[in-house]
Amino acid sequence: MPRLGLVAQSGRAKVLIAPWHRPSLANMAKLYSLYAEQEWLEPCLLATSREIGDELRGLVGNQATIHEYFVEQVFNSFSSPPLSRILGSALYHLGPSWISHYLRCRRELEILRALARSILDKASPDLLVVEDDRRLNLLPLVHEAKKRGCYVLVIPYGISSTKKDLLVERQSRPDKLLRQGTDRFVKRAIAALWPKVVIGQGRETAFFYRAEETLALRSLSMLPDDPFLLGNFSDLVLIGGKFDFESLRNDGVPPEKLVITGELEHDELAKSNNNRALIRDNLIKKYGLRPDHSIVLVCIPQIQNEQLMPLDKQKEERRRLVRAASGPGRNVLLSLHPKLNPIDCMDLTHEFRVAILTEKLKDVLAAVDLYISNHSSTVRWSLMLQIPTLVVDFNGNEERIFSDLTPAIKTCSMDELFDEVADLFERPANLSDQQHYQKQLQDFFGFLDGRAGKRIIDVTSSIFTNAFTNAHGAPHE
Repeated sequence: MPRLGLVAQSGRAKVLIAPWHRPSLANMAKLYSLYAEQEWLEPCLLATSREIGDELRGLVGNQATIHEYFVEQVFNSFSSPPLSRILGSALYHLGPSWISHYLRCRRELEILRALARSILDKASPDLLVVEDDRRLNLLPLVHEAKKRGCYVLVIPYGISSTKKDLLVERQSRPDKLLRQGTDRFVKRAIAALWPKVVIGQGRETAFFYRAEETLALRSLSMLPDDPFLLGNFSDLVLIGGKFDFESLRNDGVPPEKLVITGELEHDELAKSNNNRALIRDNLIKKYGLRPDHSIVLVCIPQIQNEQLMPLDKQKEERRRLVRAASGPGRNVLLSLHPKLNPIDCMDLTHEFRVAILTEKLKDVLAAVDLYISNHSSTVRWSLMLQIPTLVVDFNGNEERIFSDLTPAIKTCSMDELFDEVADLFERPANLSDQQHYQKQLQDFFGFLDGRAGKRIIDVTSSIFTNAFTNAHGAPHE
């Protein structure tokens, strides 16, 4: 049970906020600031690398307590006896290199577990907040926190939370697929011993963790019963809307763990939604857009980072993407993936006379007429804002991910994109039809009422007053 008695004695609840990866840092920094405003909460942050620590300090200031949680050096280790049969087979078929990967992974987890214990000793948190309790680098911390009776709260970020999303995501990862890779015989042995470590069928059967990671976690008694299930080691999972509630419940997450609060970023979307006309005027003035033309916003992904295509092919796909978006009566703005260098896309601005946004996408999305993206959490934003949306299927997976949302959005291949964009503008009724279906999904992904932050605080407060009740399908009040 959570150590609620200690909170009652001290009068302040200690909260450790642990981001998992760089895209979520700004969101977790907002949560830190929100908690810091409450007199009864004492938040601190966790950094999983030096770079993330520096970025967090830039977001929240040097006054924040930030604990370091990363491995400086990796040592060798020994395997545990129960796994000797699998490891012996791996040594025979693959040689010592695979065994060294396993030993390295196990040693890293041991070091992280020791660091986790040290941090929990120092911070002594009553509440641990993570965005995902399955991720390998945070698993030792979550596992140790639960052993100590710390309350664990999951606030997911992005869209790779459900089993369906994760399975699709792994189709481009041979190291996670059961029947691919030089270690596939080891994968089969692991899957035979612990069937829940894989999902999918046939050639699409996939692992959550790599084979050596799965073995290392098992040897250290940290492997979740169902690695693909969000919330294995958490007490509550705060989610954006009804879509996540239904998806995660269908995955097997107990409904009493799921609470719909909306997301902090939804509050920012609500502000921009209330200022559409002003934002649009500012975009027109700043980028020299034609006021009488539609505004098409194109999300430029970093496809190479997802191991989907080589660099030269990626550059040509960007060109085709912008060419399809451009046309008579259209202003085109480009929103670049955070890891893309604007210099690498300057040729597009010269060839097609388009502009690269300097604003954050969520600050301007409400003011555009058409949004073109790939598989991204930003597609949810466009649906909430009722912006007509085209999802470009670069690798054959997006159609499967968004199949439940047709016809509120349109999914097409790159070859089909030119005709799809032209059709939307030649027949304005098609744009109206999309918006009609989007209205039917109102509040499906979250709420534009500006109260997500308040609901998160209310849930946090109810945790420490032992007064929590789950509202399930409605916002928690």
